[in-house]
Amino acid sequence: AKTIEQRLADMVSHNSKVLFKTWKFSMVQDFVLKYFGATFAVILIIGPFFEGHLRPKDSMAGRAEMLSNMRYHTGVVISLFTSLG
Repeated sequence: AKTIEQRLADMVSHNSKVLFKTWKFSMVQDFVLKYFGATFAVILIIGPFFEGHLRPKDSMAGRAEMLSNMRYHTGVVISLFTSLG
């Protein structure tokens, strides 16, 4: 009976360690994919819209189109990062 109790205690301890390591990994993975992906998307998307060939026309409609395009492209890049995880 002592051996069974000891092995059960060892198994519970092992499961606790594994669950904690899994939880830590999931938190880091979620942070990297979500926030790093969003930051990367914004940096990647902003350049062409403010300095490149996608710069908007000097009108309200041109700016609205730019914001719509930025939101779409940022969403696409974030979705790609999310699909990695």
